[in-house]
Amino acid sequence: MSRTPLFLSFGADAERKRHMSFLLASSSRHKDRRWPLVLRFWKGSIHSEVLFPVAILSAIAAIVVYLNQHISSDVTLPTSIVPSLSIVVGLELVFRNQTAYNRFWTGRLHFSTLTTSIRCLTRHLLVLVPAPAPPGHQSDSSFTQNEGSMDSSTFKDFDGVSEVQPLSQALEAKTLETIKILIAMLYTVKNHLRADWGVALSPGTSLTEDGQNAAADEYKELLPPGFKGHEHMGLGLTLQLATYVEKFINIGCNLTWFNNSASSQMLAELNALIAAYGNMEVIRLAPTPVAHLIHSKQTLALFCCILPFAMAAEIGWWTVPLVAFVAFALYGIEQIAQWHEDPFGKDKIDINMDDIVEDSRKEIEVMLGAWRNQGLSGKGLFTPGVGTPFTPRADYGTLA
Repeated sequence: MSRTPLFLSFGADAERKRHMSFLLASSSRHKDRRWPLVLRFWKGSIHSEVLFPVAILSAIAAIVVYLNQHISSDVTLPTSIVPSLSIVVGLELVFRNQTAYNRFWTGRLHFSTLTTSIRCLTRHLLVLVPAPAPPGHQSDSSFTQNEGSMDSSTFKDFDGVSEVQPLSQALEAKTLETIKILIAMLYTVKNHLRADWGVALSPGTSLTEDGQNAAADEYKELLPPGFKGHEHMGLGLTLQLATYVEKFINIGCNLTWFNNSASSQMLAELNALIAAYGNMEVIRLAPTPVAHLIHSKQTLALFCCILPFAMAAEIGWWTVPLVAFVAFALYGIEQIAQWHEDPFGKDKIDINMDDIVEDSRKEIEVMLGAWRNQGLSGKGLFTPGVGTPFTPRADYGTLA
């Protein structure tokens, strides 16, 4: 029976017409599997990676069987050696796979910490920073817009009684710039973990393997005007952008937007973001010790090479497919562990960072749209019946 998530169960007709706008639309699985996993030999599998060692070991098994049957029947080893070696190989693979998956899972948790911190910072900023006047809002008096100061003029609230002070255009632009930077930090962390650097050359660009510029416009428009990265000097772009966010928090404190408790909480979230960024750097840059990798590879190869000598005399040519199956199983586990050691790539088995970033960006853009249209009421960004009706549309919440 198919296990369809609750937010997807709208009937067959709704499924066909559904737009990818629900929660976690990109990072969730879009459709049921057509084939059982036991019959899958292409997407997400490691078959192509283990094909070469399986073929080599099968050839070795065939040679051993041929020698045993046509040259000398003494080309054998006692079968009791197999259990002894299998214990060693089993322990080695369990340790290897467990430590590798721990790197994968820890990396996923740290990336979740990153997105959670950005969500919290965005929520704090959009709730506590005064909202701008929505389009078409009429005021009873003039409003002068001076950066760094709040004019005494006020707008009538949507209830027609209370008065609220809207944000100046300059401070609105500064707030918008900070929210854009928070979104951009998702992309910079992702690209940093994949070694897609090169913003120093041009904002939002990266380098290919041969050193050529490769356009990466996914976050170019999110960077401040005239922004210049310092990656060529050894400074990570994420850390550089964090200084902009902390500066804006300081501006908010000076304008009494944030009290001490709120500003401390926002700085704590910013520090948690940088800490998660640093922890993912450790996973990316600190590989498993090479001595352990060498011993693991050699032990696995030794075991698979000894198997034919212990089996050829008893089962003959059946030794070849049996050795191929054992090699496929053992080398498959080892290959999965090797993939999990660096979970920040673009393979299907890696963390789906692209989709997670896109989902987080959609969330923030919707919140930003509510702030720009409903925030002036002071009653909450998503209060029913307050301000401009909050109805989702294609261009709602864009960062233009």
